[in-house]
Amino acid sequence: NLHLITGQIGREGAGPFSITGQPSSMDNRQAGGGSSLPGYRSLGNAEHRQEVASAWGVPAERIPQSSTDVLTMFQKIEEGEIEMFWAAGTNPAVSMPNAVWARDVLDRTPFLIVQDGWLTETTRYADVVLPAAIWGEKTGTVTNSERRVNLWQQAVKPPGEARSDFDIVCEVGRRLGFAELFPFQSTEEAFDEFKQLTAGRPCDQAGMTFARLEEELGLQWPCPHPGHPGTPRLYTDGRFNTPDGRARLHATDYEPPPETPDDDYPLWLNTGRVQEHWHTRTKTGRVAHLNAWAPEPYVEINPQDAERIGIQSGDRVTVESRRGQITLLAWVTAKVAPGAVFAMWHFGNQPANDLTLNVACPLSRQPGYKACAVRVIPAGPRKGGVGYESNDVLC
Repeated sequence: NLHLITGQIGREGAGPFSITGQPSSMDNRQAGGGSSLPGYRSLGNAEHRQEVASAWGVPAERIPQSSTDVLTMFQKIEEGEIEMFWAAGTNPAVSMPNAVWARDVLDRTPFLIVQDGWLTETTRYADVVLPAAIWGEKTGTVTNSERRVNLWQQAVKPPGEARSDFDIVCEVGRRLGFAELFPFQSTEEAFDEFKQLTAGRPCDQAGMTFARLEEELGLQWPCPHPGHPGTPRLYTDGRFNTPDGRARLHATDYEPPPETPDDDYPLWLNTGRVQEHWHTRTKTGRVAHLNAWAPEPYVEINPQDAERIGIQSGDRVTVESRRGQITLLAWVTAKVAPGAVFAMWHFGNQPANDLTLNVACPLSRQPGYKACAVRVIPAGPRKGGVGYESNDVLC
């Protein structure tokens, strides 16, 4: 809204830029993952559903009219409405909000499939583990935040019985009796089908081929025909993807967080990342250099709160909410404000998401990771060694 009001869209050096948590979030959205259909089509739009159904050769009634977010899925598992859950390339045992509850749900899931290139905390609960190929072991496209579609080429074969996600999904689809919907012999054939579904849509990729992507080092959509060079910047003409070409402002009323600090839990908890690790450390946790820099989780706390509680940098503390507790090292620092603490959520052995709320924004369905009430309690002696004597630097 602010970018629109101030005219900061469509010109060089301006405009919002997505800093998303996942490296290929754009792929998920343009392909219809989660809450839409391929080509940024809406599940709730009957015309859009018919377009996709016609392209796939299935009745429009087969296309769902709404989506279910992951929090709702877990609630439906708990209520017995969902009996099978398939997690691919994700680690909900650590990443879900209120992870104590999430792990209990995973443990009680009647049939849990985990598809991953690594043994994660979630695979402990799996009935079936499907070993998946990782980067460099498969061929396909990836789209980054500037809408550039790049081609990944397989460099080595996957080890053992591991197969690409594409091969796994196609094989499962065929074995379930839907061979006609999975005729592809390669990811290039699947891309050719997908790009036709983007034709005329905001993310038009009809002019892209694997050969062009490799030769031209990627192309930015929209790229509607083979001779098109791609589109480095959107909205330079001031027109947007709406019926009248005008952008839409979105207003929403402020609602306070569902949980706020009180006498029992007097501190705000914010969770987040550090530069050394990525998500649930599925890969970075196996890199010795990164682990040397960030070997274990810690909680940042303001000097005023640390003095009140009676702790110093390097002390072990228990951070507790109404949902769970974890024990971490304390880092006393003015980087956080009085009344607030910050904890990284990467570590599965002390998951910060054990503390967070399993509530979501009613519009975006994004979980409320960023605000809940906690207390900090001294939990043990200081950890000796270089770096832990300072109130400015932990390690």
